[in-house]
Amino acid sequence: MRKEASLPVRLDRDVKLRLRQISDQMGLTASAAVRLLVRSFVEEYDRTGGRLVLPPRWQTTGAPSRGAPSDRAGNLRQAAEPRARYGNQ
Repeated sequence: MRKEASLPVRLDRDVKLRLRQISDQMGLTASAAVRLLVRSFVEEYDRTGGRLVLPPRWQTTGAPSRGAPSDRAGNLRQAAEPRARYGNQ
């Protein structure tokens, strides 16, 4: 699907840096990660009839312990691949 609208968002410098680092680890651009998050939020809002818990309660998918950063990055990329394709439609 063609992206037709832009939405400027102001972020603290530290948050923007972390977003870029995490997105890079997942094999995404920061814009793609934000699109995924926004789409997920809208879909969850619709699915729950507007009854959301904020901030979100993030869940992991069997990610390894914090002691293995290279393995963790690989798992994040694998988990993000289907979402990245979905988010970039």
